[in-house]
Amino acid sequence: MKRFIPLFLLLVLTLNLGCRKEIEKELLPTAFVKLYPTDSSYRPRGCFQLQNGNYILYGLDVANIGVLPLIMKIDPSGKVIKQQKMPDIYHYLTLKLLKDGNMLAIGIENTLSSNANVCILDTGLVITQEWHFPIDSIRATGDQLPDFVEEENGDFTIVGYSTYKKYLTPFILRIDRNGNELKFLQYDSLQKGTHFGTIGIVRHNDGYSVSGNAFNLSTIYRGMYCLHLDENYNMVWDTIMFDDGGTRTVDGMNSDESDHSTIVCGTFGSERQVGNLYVRRIDASGNPEDQVSFYDYKNYATFNSISKTVDGGYILSGTVNQLLDLHLVSNANIYLLKLNSKLNKEWSRQFNSTIPYSACSAVQVADGGYMVSGSEHTGSYDFTFILIKTDAEGNIVPQ
Repeated sequence: MKRFIPLFLLLVLTLNLGCRKEIEKELLPTAFVKLYPTDSSYRPRGCFQLQNGNYILYGLDVANIGVLPLIMKIDPSGKVIKQQKMPDIYHYLTLKLLKDGNMLAIGIENTLSSNANVCILDTGLVITQEWHFPIDSIRATGDQLPDFVEEENGDFTIVGYSTYKKYLTPFILRIDRNGNELKFLQYDSLQKGTHFGTIGIVRHNDGYSVSGNAFNLSTIYRGMYCLHLDENYNMVWDTIMFDDGGTRTVDGMNSDESDHSTIVCGTFGSERQVGNLYVRRIDASGNPEDQVSFYDYKNYATFNSISKTVDGGYILSGTVNQLLDLHLVSNANIYLLKLNSKLNKEWSRQFNSTIPYSACSAVQVADGGYMVSGSEHTGSYDFTFILIKTDAEGNIVPQ
């Protein structure tokens, strides 16, 4: 049975002050913490703010049992305005805001499919245009979904991964605003004997960066990669990183237009103990700079997203206090981390309740605060949407 308890009465806000204490104050006027019980178990995949100030929260069925993807439109107080389920061909869904105020959705029907499905939705969550692009053996998982950037002229550059010459490798699909295919490119394996998934694409003044996770067939360890493409999608360089005797993942990426570098975030550690958080800059020539590591949490952790803030810095979301033994229900927390433009830490926050929380994404909204999406989940892996709205310092209660 779903719960409709007032969550803020249970909420624990963890401040990065060397200790943890339970806060029993009322929420800030601009803050809220909301649970959104639904008829099925959904894990959120993203959130953002519409131009009219409302919020979008969307998620998918992680168990892959045929539950349709769900999009919610929510007002600035956290009240649901509308819910809309997407067709099953959008099972593995990416949804983003466009410059004209509408949204673009990219979906794949299953973990192995033959089409990339693309549609435009208006602010009423109605599909106004829809196109389907055959791509042989296109792949997706709950953590490695298609991504896209909107070009200045209204075109879209879509990235994903598919089986090509026996290996999983990235592809680029460019379409115009009317759904006409302009270019499709698949890349040979960047390293012999290695599969490459994709987690994102970012635009630079001189081209694009694509990043994702690498899986070498000769080792049990995972690595990460970043490749840079010019304006015509020709590969300029690729950087592939495997740690000796350990695993490294990339969970989010963004760009720094001031020096054309790419910022990646993820986890590193041994094969059984991946769970230390890092952020790393890869310069315009593909050279990785020294990583910045973070340890202000208990147990193991994962990053989920990184997005830009108006001051030139970055806001990151993650899940911390996780246990490796799946038979144990850990008291996992949502983790919010603010970095400046030099990737130096400004502050971090943690949010939890009596039931484990997992983060999905965090973005800055118009009032300077942050919107954080995540899920509450039980030991039976029932998931419920969570949306947290903070102030500009990541707080939900007066300090």
